[in-house]
Amino acid sequence: MKKAVLIMGLALAGVARATESASAAEEARLETLRRAASANGCDITEAVMTSGCLAVSYVLRPTDESYIRCRLALPVARRWSGRFWGFGNGGPGGNVRLPLETAVAGDVGVHTDMGTSRGVFGKREVVRDFGWRATHLMTVSAKAMTEAFYGRRPDKCYFRGGSTGGGQGFHEALRFPEDYDGILAYVPANTRLPLHVYFAWNLRLQKDADGRNVFTREELAAVEQAAIDWFADKDVPSACGKYLTDTRYSPKVEQAVLGLAKARVPSLAEGDKLARLHRMFEGPVLDGKRVHAGVPFSASLAAGAGNQWMLQWYLGPNRALHTVTDAELVRWMEDWGPDCDACGQGAARFFARGGKLIVIGGLEDSIVPYPSMVDWYERAAVECGGHENLAQSCRLYLLPGRAHGQGRGCGNVLADADILVRWVEAGTSPASVECPLRGGGKLTVRPYPQFFAPPSCAKAGNL
Repeated sequence: MKKAVLIMGLALAGVARATESASAAEEARLETLRRAASANGCDITEAVMTSGCLAVSYVLRPTDESYIRCRLALPVARRWSGRFWGFGNGGPGGNVRLPLETAVAGDVGVHTDMGTSRGVFGKREVVRDFGWRATHLMTVSAKAMTEAFYGRRPDKCYFRGGSTGGGQGFHEALRFPEDYDGILAYVPANTRLPLHVYFAWNLRLQKDADGRNVFTREELAAVEQAAIDWFADKDVPSACGKYLTDTRYSPKVEQAVLGLAKARVPSLAEGDKLARLHRMFEGPVLDGKRVHAGVPFSASLAAGAGNQWMLQWYLGPNRALHTVTDAELVRWMEDWGPDCDACGQGAARFFARGGKLIVIGGLEDSIVPYPSMVDWYERAAVECGGHENLAQSCRLYLLPGRAHGQGRGCGNVLADADILVRWVEAGTSPASVECPLRGGGKLTVRPYPQFFAPPSCAKAGNL
């Protein structure tokens, strides 16, 4: 039998079709998997045998509004490593992919569209699916089918995601600590509602009352470059004039950066442009309370005003978003925060059962600014009895020059999945990580709070 051409549709009604006959053992495995899927509320639409892997597509409908698509990839039994990987989505979700490369490597992989492919506006249950339910039900159902297919549970379960996917990982750790043993969360959007208030805040500051741009592209670029240039003789030698290794906010730095930018581009002094930039750097304040950090120095100011899709989910597609009021933003946080935010307590339960969490942020990221990760880490340290205790289970790495993707400096951590697996399975905690640098070379980065040593204490190429 040619593995690549066996195609089986497994509707829950029990009708099966195949281009080639399967062995009795394979038929039995598929039937066991079908029963497990039915028991977990899955509507299997197709199962395709390809590249030595079984690819299963299925739908979950926990509520009348819900339509959560998932795709599961299972390697043939003799090649399964015993590992299970859940993967996160990005942005508003809505797309679903098959983690075939994971299965080819010998691990089970599963992915979900988070239930948003059929629209979200006016569908409160879909918001709940997007917030946490789709990821959890994907995990539970895929693990049940994995156990049914192989006749045993996974040895270890891992989750990996970035941005929205990183937020999914946080929800899993805080809400369902039993789902995974290790989680790798890049630039996690776990402070979902405060983050999107930050986007709305920046959009209002970059638009006038008629929705026209207040700043030109050249003006915004001048402010970003001014931060790089002002730090050029103050940063570590390997970074000087290229990217920043410390983008923490201070009024003194803001004044210097804006002063340099204004000297280069005099139009920045017109009207209230400097006051608007000040408010972008400080971050949103609602009802006298700061709800999120501002745009980090050197990060893209325009990108910090994007990602308005979630506000459109709430207010509708026809609303002029630059007109949103503070009262509407406060109400939005109150309405959706309980389902979409994963920034409170709960990590201690995940860590108590041996879970490991690696969080990776970018110092040049204006889409998910790193201070929200630092804030969460500090709260988790209190919950867990101090930084030393927290470091036994969680590491936060802040990558210089990394934006929401490749920025002026660092790219993704090298061998990041292997680092997580070694920590979970061998107890080898990562004292530091290595990142490729734009233009060549590598940078070794220590975890927070060690990372923020004074520049005089940092060596070139080693932070």
